[in-house]
Amino acid sequence: MQKLKIKNTLMRIITRHLTSIRPRFFSIAYLIIFIGLPINTYANNIELAIKFLKSQTFIAKDADITIHPVVGQYNFESCKDINFSVKPNNHKSTSLRLLANCNTPDHWTIFLNATIKQKQHYFITRRPLKRGEIITTQDLQSSYDSKASTVSNVATKLEELNNLAAAHDIKIGTILRQNDLIEPILVTRYEQVKIINNSNGFSVTTFGKSLNSATKGRSVRVQLPNKQVITGKAVAAGTIEIAN
Repeated sequence: MQKLKIKNTLMRIITRHLTSIRPRFFSIAYLIIFIGLPINTYANNIELAIKFLKSQTFIAKDADITIHPVVGQYNFESCKDINFSVKPNNHKSTSLRLLANCNTPDHWTIFLNATIKQKQHYFITRRPLKRGEIITTQDLQSSYDSKASTVSNVATKLEELNNLAAAHDIKIGTILRQNDLIEPILVTRYEQVKIINNSNGFSVTTFGKSLNSATKGRSVRVQLPNKQVITGKAVAAGTIEIAN
């Protein structure tokens, strides 16, 4: 009997408590129902925007894309039917504006900024390089990602580096650019050079002193032992060719 009294007392307390919070309970119930509605989340719409951009022909499918909403983030998050449009842009551009149109539940339009980082092949120096030093494949590490997307004139092909030299001192870990490279100096001013004279099917070799420095194919003035000055072109390290 005592246990029954205790049970009845507890039931009356619970009933009074539930009656007093009924409005709040109903609000919570409605909130639970609302959360269960099939609406897109902010992350889902961002993913849709990225997927749309990667479908554009001027953007690589493996590009790194970041979307930055300008205004209307709340609407952008709750839209159930959204589509995007963008004007074609320079494929090397790192940013563009994206138009987002919501069709349901309300019709609205907002602009979003997108950062595009295209992936590409590039090379990083494995060691410090001195000015004029000829670069070899052992001096470089090949990479493929978007880290060089904001670097201009990046050297992207190994054949572009063949037999080239450092235009200036280059630190280790530097992303190599085209303007970091120059044709190597084959002939240095005032050095003794070999002169090859090709004439009538014969080749005569002599020596002289160069009066200017030159890269491959460039003109070089050379002073012979008899003080006569002739002109040829640099063809190899320390070698001048004269063709008659």
